[in-house]
Amino acid sequence: MYKDPKQIKGIHAFIDKLREVPLSEREFALSLAERMKRRGVDVLPTDDVQGAFNIGAEALKRRMGILDHHGLGSIDEGTGYRTWNVSLWSRKDGDNPWIEILLFCEATNADPREFIHDLNFGLYDG
Repeated sequence: MYKDPKQIKGIHAFIDKLREVPLSEREFALSLAERMKRRGVDVLPTDDVQGAFNIGAEALKRRMGILDHHGLGSIDEGTGYRTWNVSLWSRKDGDNPWIEILLFCEATNADPREFIHDLNFGLYDG
């Protein structure tokens, strides 16, 4: 990633967006990413998210609305009848930055909250 200017630009764009997101929504998005990673999926049904996080429909809409407003995630119509899915968006010229953070932290024993709370993406430099 560090030798590819497009990847670096994508990470900078993600950081710029993330910087403006309230901390509680950053933490929520990280929790969503952890669940997605564990389950090996890119999207989660809203019913699954509501049950897993003990969150009501309106609270989920509000949280995802904030992520959508900042260009980081959304609730979209699923393929089944009256189904809706939660997604975290991949960055331009790259993969899903939330999952990238989790994979990096898994490989290096870093704490993903350093990225999310402190915006310490210098950890990628090793």
